[in-house]
Amino acid sequence: MNFRESKEGSYTKKSIVRAFEVNHTSKDKLFEQLKNNKKFKADADFQISKIKKIRIREISYTARECYCHVTIYNPKESVSITPIAQNNPTDLIDVDNYDTCHFFMLINENYIRVIFQISFTWPENKLHLFFEQLDIYITPTPILDSQVVSSLQDEGFKALHINTVIHSSKTSSKDNIVTRIAKKVPKVGNKGVYGNIRISGKGNPEIANSIEQTPQIWVNELDGDFYIETKKGNKITGDKIKLHKIYYTLPYGSKTITPQCANEILSHFRANVL
Repeated sequence: MNFRESKEGSYTKKSIVRAFEVNHTSKDKLFEQLKNNKKFKADADFQISKIKKIRIREISYTARECYCHVTIYNPKESVSITPIAQNNPTDLIDVDNYDTCHFFMLINENYIRVIFQISFTWPENKLHLFFEQLDIYITPTPILDSQVVSSLQDEGFKALHINTVIHSSKTSSKDNIVTRIAKKVPKVGNKGVYGNIRISGKGNPEIANSIEQTPQIWVNELDGDFYIETKKGNKITGDKIKLHKIYYTLPYGSKTITPQCANEILSHFRANVL
């Protein structure tokens, strides 16, 4: 077993498994879509921009599951370094096929279990970008942790806190609860939104009931930094309410892990969590 559930010995590389569901409004199964997709094959390269590509490194099937290793990389990259000697002016080196993100996926039916390495931000966007290259258009929705949702329902909703920075030039580019507030108030729309927005459950029973009973809608809506405050004073962050599990494995270089370790971790998550 090439992983641990807590950091110990040589098992120091943190790996977070996140879970997503797709095709909520369709009868299509993502697993079948991939299996029948001619573009979905090992070593397939997709040009994303002039400087960026995506490559499928590995695909394997087990029963009704598909394991896939994908990299986002720059074919040519100049990397800044500290010169060996002070009088050496060379502080850039050219690197071919410079990886900017690794992700490892275990897919069955419409569930995606995924580990990101090197770059961890905006996982939904990265998944959407990859599947778009296969002409598969999905909206990955984070699966919520049922235990955290139950604790929210048991303790009750007190307030929603949204930490945000939206410049005035961006108030029309992203449609969510915060930008809609900015658009409705002219002075806010002109100046942008900065700081913490607090929506209290007191006096807003409809909002309180909606967040307690259908938190998925709010998690999907609020893709930024937010947390829910319960009536008992506990804080439920956006990351905490999304189903995930932290593992530790052997590092591969300084920034990633091996496909074998990733596969073992994902299989454990599949058997014990989702």
